[in-house]
Amino acid sequence: MLVGDAHGHVNPVRGMGPSKLARRFRSSGGWFMGVVSLLSWSYRGLARSVEDYVDVFMLTVRAAEEIRREGVRCAVIIGVHPAELARLVEHGLSLERAERLVVEAYEEAGRLVREGLAHGLGEVGRPHFPAPRSVVEACNRVLDRVLELAHDLDCPVHVHVERGVKPTVEDLASRARAKGARRVLLHHAHPQAWPLASSLGLHSSIPARASELREALSAGGEARFMVESDFLDDPRRPGAVVAPWSISSTFDNLVSSGAITVEVAERILVDEVARFYGVEPP
Repeated sequence: MLVGDAHGHVNPVRGMGPSKLARRFRSSGGWFMGVVSLLSWSYRGLARSVEDYVDVFMLTVRAAEEIRREGVRCAVIIGVHPAELARLVEHGLSLERAERLVVEAYEEAGRLVREGLAHGLGEVGRPHFPAPRSVVEACNRVLDRVLELAHDLDCPVHVHVERGVKPTVEDLASRARAKGARRVLLHHAHPQAWPLASSLGLHSSIPARASELREALSAGGEARFMVESDFLDDPRRPGAVVAPWSISSTFDNLVSSGAITVEVAERILVDEVARFYGVEPP
């Protein structure tokens, strides 16, 4: 079974690294991964300048090059996670300066997309943990600016927000529509969110856990979502969130139990991925 992972991470500094990850993923049927930059402190420490963030982006760009050399296709998604803005404020930056820094980092990420070194932006959005209202509002302004960039660049954008259904999906769809962004992925989507998201022009990526996939399959008719490992490549948390090479066995079990057909599995793991990222499957 071919497996497309819509959203995962690799850590070439502290983790198993791109080559080993790609070989293990490919051996399980992996054909594609959306490779997303991690939080800056996952590598070395909290980024404090645009140059620091560009260094983080380039780690992801170079990691993806190694993954491709191992025979796995990938798209590079670079950006600044909303937790970064909250952390910058906690470490003494004014809210205005932190917001400006994140926006400037995204402008540089957009430049790398324009130059062909990366393919999309993210994860951008709001903290999924309690945060001051002022920080959430700043994150929303950053989100709106990145959606504008995604429109200008005609590129994918991965959105990380609170894990809701109707209010969350409707808010994101309204923002995407207002800014003209077409390929907006609701990352780590609630299993019941994808039918509404799909009807409003958004794409959804569900964590590749059997329980969440069963819930997602029961939420609507024709399954129009992708799955993600959201793998962190963190030796302190092995397997978190999902190991990419476990996705194939999860789907094999769903097929053998009758929860899903092979045709639906292929649509989720191949067709939806190819459609969103604009790539040709093998």
